[in-house]
Amino acid sequence: MDQENPYSMGPGEADLAVELPPQTGKLAVASLVCGLVFCCPLTTLLAPILGLAHFITARGKPWVRGAGLAVGGMLLGLVFSAGWIFIAWGTAQVITQMTNVPREALMALSAGDLGAFKTQWIGLDEGPEAAAEIAAFGRAVRARYGMFVDLRLDDETERAPEATGLAYLPFLVVFRPESGPDVEVSALAGYAPTGNGLEMKLAELTFFDAELGDLVFPDSDFGAAEGAWIEGIDNGPDADGGAADDADADELEPEQESQDSPAADRG
Repeated sequence: MDQENPYSMGPGEADLAVELPPQTGKLAVASLVCGLVFCCPLTTLLAPILGLAHFITARGKPWVRGAGLAVGGMLLGLVFSAGWIFIAWGTAQVITQMTNVPREALMALSAGDLGAFKTQWIGLDEGPEAAAEIAAFGRAVRARYGMFVDLRLDDETERAPEATGLAYLPFLVVFRPESGPDVEVSALAGYAPTGNGLEMKLAELTFFDAELGDLVFPDSDFGAAEGAWIEGIDNGPDADGGAADDADADELEPEQESQDSPAADRG
């Protein structure tokens, strides 16, 4: 006796499959549309999912068309999703450089490492005058605020970008010892060609100080600026024995000893 095939179509089902007009799968159309709307990361992620769902639901339904649409949507979704991932990675790298470059510069300035400080800058002049300006700026920062601890981007402050391809990056800087609220600092930065490709470098640092006056580095008129910096140091909160410059102290000790030695001999 012949055994009945359980997978065979019942009476009338074969005729129904033949008579149904071709239909384009809605999931295939949705997959293609989501793949084309590449301006939204969510739609590019949905495109491959919808395309795969089309093939699953259309299995065994020969009247459902749209395989090409589904494949196109899946490919577009995968390509644009990869693009969004690359953009997210690049943005994360830029944000990291935005904070690391001024952080490393201020760490070097706080430690008195002029060489490391200069590597974070675009086109700083060489020579003793430039070194003197960096040293004076470092003394002023340490005397006013103490030792650098860390910084973070100030999301509440917006500054207009420069027309030269540079941008102002607002930060809030923490110093030790803490003498009040975080110090508002603006870094003018941009990309410069180096041996490792394009890297973000600093073009200007501004410490906004309503009480003692702003500190700007580099300053086009260093002579006048140094006088203002020194005046700020003398009137600052650490003027009576706070963060004094170690190099200046070492230079003064031999002179002081030579002046005191005759009096000590007479005693």
